[in-house]
Amino acid sequence: MEPTAAERAIEYYRRRLDALVLESCERVRAADLPFYRAFPLAAMQASVKRVFEAVAADLESDVPQAYPAILSALGVQRASMGVSVTEITAGMHFGFEVVSEAFAADFAADPDPMLFWERKRGKIAYAGVAALADAYLVAREALIRTQADEILALSTQVLPLHPGVLVCPLIGHFDRERVEAVTTAVLAAVARHRSRVVLFDLSGVPNMDVGMADPCSAPPGPSSCWARRRCWSACGRRSPGRSPRSASTSTSSPPSATSPAASPTPWRCSASRSSTRDRICPSGHATRR
Repeated sequence: MEPTAAERAIEYYRRRLDALVLESCERVRAADLPFYRAFPLAAMQASVKRVFEAVAADLESDVPQAYPAILSALGVQRASMGVSVTEITAGMHFGFEVVSEAFAADFAADPDPMLFWERKRGKIAYAGVAALADAYLVAREALIRTQADEILALSTQVLPLHPGVLVCPLIGHFDRERVEAVTTAVLAAVARHRSRVVLFDLSGVPNMDVGMADPCSAPPGPSSCWARRRCWSACGRRSPGRSPRSASTSTSSPPSATSPAASPTPWRCSASRSSTRDRICPSGHATRR
């Protein structure tokens, strides 16, 4: 029985696979792509051969699976190394180009296997690029989240300056998320060091929304309760200047005036920014004076 065009194309591809891998590697090296420039030839050939074998498997299936899977794994690895996605797609293009040229040269008088390859090439390449793009997107988002968390942690340092005194340098623009992170860090440091004074250095803050920076001074309600509740949970004190009636809007009950946690000496927090003096409530929120 005469083999079909698909069978002849697949047999030809597998038979020429090693030669096609070598030709593809030579073109990639000739292109002088930054990532592949220092790639050892033996390692490059082994990596490219795995990709070509995945393409061979997908030539025999209706839906490409092996090639997208290997590019997805490759994308996660390369993205973590900082490799540009265009360098990977350029390498893919060289490989497909080498195979297409081989089919065109060897099946000039018998175009059916070549047409089978070109149809399959389009489906396989599209599925691979889609998988690669998704992998890069997920990897880059994870990297950005990690970097953002690290920056947030570095920007909320609370340092002991003197027994009972802490200093918190603030740098950059502040949104609600950063204000909440600073509040959490300050309260944790206050409880850990049993401090009565917190100094905030605002020289590195170009501007700050007073309403956002001082939820303790906002009218009682859900938006301000969280700050007072944190004050009570961290130090067992009411925010200074708050009457029991206004403080009772929180979902937590503040300690009574006779509670052992209460202190006759209120907290004192201050901030310095050039010649500007600010008043800071015990939860670490600034109000312009």
